[in-house]
Amino acid sequence: MRVLDLTGKTFGNLLVVGKDLNNTTNRSKWLCKCICGNTLSVRSNSLRTGNTKSCGCVGKEKLIERSKTHGLSNSKLYQTWCSMKSRCDNENTDFYMNYGGRGISYQPSWSTFENFLEDMGSNYVEGLSLERINLNGNYCKSNCCWIDIKDQAKNRGKPENNTSGFTGVDYHTNSCGTVYCRARWVENGKPRAEYFSTKKYDNAYELACDFRQQKIRELNYGEYHGL
Repeated sequence: MRVLDLTGKTFGNLLVVGKDLNNTTNRSKWLCKCICGNTLSVRSNSLRTGNTKSCGCVGKEKLIERSKTHGLSNSKLYQTWCSMKSRCDNENTDFYMNYGGRGISYQPSWSTFENFLEDMGSNYVEGLSLERINLNGNYCKSNCCWIDIKDQAKNRGKPENNTSGFTGVDYHTNSCGTVYCRARWVENGKPRAEYFSTKKYDNAYELACDFRQQKIRELNYGEYHGL
């Protein structure tokens, strides 16, 4: 039976350069050059039916493409997602003790950025901070919202001159114009404070609130203790 000569023909990303003379099987094979530069031996039937269209590089490219489909790896939104996961999962981060260390986690689907983007991306604009509505709850769609760093949710028990909306947390601007979220409490009869730069931390307000709550728990104070 005469074998159809496929030399010079193209099948997908493969160009047939000639018959495979080293083939020891009973079925005809052809040497093919892929567009990526690789050379491989392919059965005639696989070429004609379209079962083999490349050396495998196309599948690898698609896999890589799927891992980067959102195209937001350098965005503030992506960094916010990474920071959220790190605070909950990484024991070596600065604020793990106030998050993962006390059982705060995130909904399982948010382990991938695409799902987080689907749930929270539509309402996000540059400059907003991801905050939990219930600071003792997990990161999830029903417990998270985007807020402006200067427009925080109201909270009962705060002094009239409070500038953040949360008891013991306010805003402080230094001489260089940098805005900080300041957590304040009283320890051993002396006022204490911890500062979180809004430039350095996209969730400075939440960090300040959580830091103060942690201090209150450590000192066995009431919920609305102090300044």
